[in-house]
Amino acid sequence: MGATLRVDDIVARAVAVDGLQPADGAPWLGALELLVESASSEAGLHSGGAEAMRAKLVTLVAERLRAEVLLGANAEIRERPLPVRFVVAGLARSGTTLLHRLLSCDPDVEFLPTWQAFHPVPPLTGPDERRQDTVDAIEAMRRADPDAFAVHPLDADAPEEEVFLLQHSFASMLFALTCPLPSYNAWLSTTRHEAAYRFACDLLRLNEWRVGRRAVPGMLRYALRWVAAWAGEGGKSVE
Repeated sequence: MGATLRVDDIVARAVAVDGLQPADGAPWLGALELLVESASSEAGLHSGGAEAMRAKLVTLVAERLRAEVLLGANAEIRERPLPVRFVVAGLARSGTTLLHRLLSCDPDVEFLPTWQAFHPVPPLTGPDERRQDTVDAIEAMRRADPDAFAVHPLDADAPEEEVFLLQHSFASMLFALTCPLPSYNAWLSTTRHEAAYRFACDLLRLNEWRVGRRAVPGMLRYALRWVAAWAGEGGKSVE
């Protein structure tokens, strides 16, 4: 067993960021509990790895809480249509990332830039430093493991996959890319995650609302990576 993580510690640190509390019985807390338990008992994290995961989870919880406040205070965000021109789906390492980025070159298609995929929730107050934070994070990753960029190149302003947004519901395969999480993976692959996909779509809407972009049904928009986003929305707002 490696270094131990605790949900109460992670949530407390996240609450301290903006002073926001999670709702009692929030479903995503259960997913976070499963992830943390798997990481603590199965991942074999050393102290540095545990600290890195703790910092990531604190950021995700803080952003989740902030998003819930913004969505709750501005009901019109969830009513925004989210027109889609392309949906790309396929097996891993089959060229879907290349195709997604190629389709995103269409000037009539709005894509999700990497800095918004990494940090989809704007601050409640103060300057918005999400892009610079992403630039710094990518540079740190490049220094630590330059070969990783041959597998999946990263650039703060390049198109990125909306799968990153599932992390804010703690229902994402991305957590298992850096350490073994067998029990979490078993839960992830045998559980339906409609709520996580709906929340990911809400994060896309939140960023459009933030910049005052008009959402017009039929406009050529996001080159989404996952069909399940449409299914989870019931086809009502993802058009």
